[in-house]
Amino acid sequence: MHSPTSQVIVLISHLERPQRGSRLAQMVAGLSGNYQDTHIQVLDTSVSEALQDARELEQRGEADVFVCAGATAAYLRKHLARPVLSMRVGGDDLLRALGQAREHSSHVALLSYNRINHDLQAMQALFTLQVHQAVYTSLEEARQAVDDAARLGCRSVIGSSTVVELAEQAGLHGVLSLSEDTVRKALEEAMGILDSQRMEIAKRRHLNAVLQHIPSGVAAVDNQGVVQSLNPALAHLLDLPPSVALGRPLQELCPELNLQQALQDGAGEENRVLRLGSHAVVSNLLPILENGERTGLVLTCQDITAVQRADQRIRSSRRPGAFTARYRLDQLEG
Repeated sequence: MHSPTSQVIVLISHLERPQRGSRLAQMVAGLSGNYQDTHIQVLDTSVSEALQDARELEQRGEADVFVCAGATAAYLRKHLARPVLSMRVGGDDLLRALGQAREHSSHVALLSYNRINHDLQAMQALFTLQVHQAVYTSLEEARQAVDDAARLGCRSVIGSSTVVELAEQAGLHGVLSLSEDTVRKALEEAMGILDSQRMEIAKRRHLNAVLQHIPSGVAAVDNQGVVQSLNPALAHLLDLPPSVALGRPLQELCPELNLQQALQDGAGEENRVLRLGSHAVVSNLLPILENGERTGLVLTCQDITAVQRADQRIRSSRRPGAFTARYRLDQLEG
């Protein structure tokens, strides 16, 4: 459930939760004022507590999008339902960081999560400083990479907040690889996702409002046959509250429905008489197509007594016309 104000959580992980705002947190806070309709919360946390903190925010409905740096984003993306965006280091960021590192040492280490920057490796001959690159996928590997860089004579280390902390613990100069432009781009991407979410929520609310007033029973299921939406008319036919039906396999609610066959064939079925709860209904099961791809099925049902009453009204409305007099009495000649 979304709060009235959209929530963006910028989660920054450290070796230990800092006592005061980190450099990256201060940078994000300085940019937050540019987004008036969105609440941006910066959370400095520890590597070990990052997932727990993120999950708690997600479960309380206090996070619509997470923004994290490198390794943290890749890790959280596997465990959270909300979108997780990464603050990715670009070429301009590296050139800026190399310039800062060069002020302290002509031998610099660049430590990256998961992969080496091959563009930088190809351009190394153009630099007047020596750049050592290494990768890591865990905290221990990052610590080992910093130690290796120190043994190779690197006095400046470029990397994430965690890498900078490790470098400074080892007596080296740490340079943050992320720049203000990188953070701004990640926040802009988060705003784009929030806009898409708002549009999707508005569409869903409009559709639900329409479904509320349709006298026929309507339910939509995904490609696994699980009920995604259900209107009050169908809930009445099933003799169930809508909240009980949502999230359950439609086949359980409508045992006579040939749902699995429809999901396999993708063709659906029309005008079938079956029983829902205590009601006999005429049902139609049709595929939902989006951009040519089937994303689920929609079931429509009408109580058979309502269909019979409608048929009687139609016949009655047509019957008077069938007995209209062809001639008047004054037209009789004998």
